[in-house]
Amino acid sequence: MANPVFVDLTSHPGSPIHAVGQMLLERSRAEKVGELYSPYFSDYVISGNSGLCHLPRLEFYASARVSPNLLILLGEQHANPEEVYAYYDVAETALDHGVLQGCRTFASCAVFRSRRVEDRIYVAATTSDEAASLAEKLGSKPFSLGRIVGQMGPLLGLAKTRSFRVICILGSLKGGPEDGAMASILFDGLVKALELTIV
Repeated sequence: MANPVFVDLTSHPGSPIHAVGQMLLERSRAEKVGELYSPYFSDYVISGNSGLCHLPRLEFYASARVSPNLLILLGEQHANPEEVYAYYDVAETALDHGVLQGCRTFASCAVFRSRRVEDRIYVAATTSDEAASLAEKLGSKPFSLGRIVGQMGPLLGLAKTRSFRVICILGSLKGGPEDGAMASILFDGLVKALELTIV
């Protein structure tokens, strides 16, 4: 892969972020290339449909069939956010792997709930200029409502401290049937932000 974009779409099943991950896998025809295990994940094993057991993990998928190339991180496991060192350790391990694969741009999607907002999509980025540019491209607004919460916690913040480009597409949830469309809205926003095309 050449200069792949790292896309963090870790989330629990049923979340719009999980659905975005599945859509991106299908569209990019990404293939599994690695697994991330950590002693900070839950202390049990998981048994699949075949009865095969494995430890809790996150999974890396890669695709050179899209431009830019992608390294996608998926899964529902995460360290306990109350154990700060553990949370940072897992995020930094994922970041280090992405850097070794040549990633210099790190992107993610997130959702938040607020009754104060009217727009469905917001963006955050490494610089305010880039956030404003992306917001104009997506017909959205820069995110200025506080914390961005995700399963990988500080991953994007750690990437920024190393001077990498960071992009986050955020969707507002208010409850009700309109939330069912959020996965498609986020996916379209991510594709436009990354200028993703099928090779």
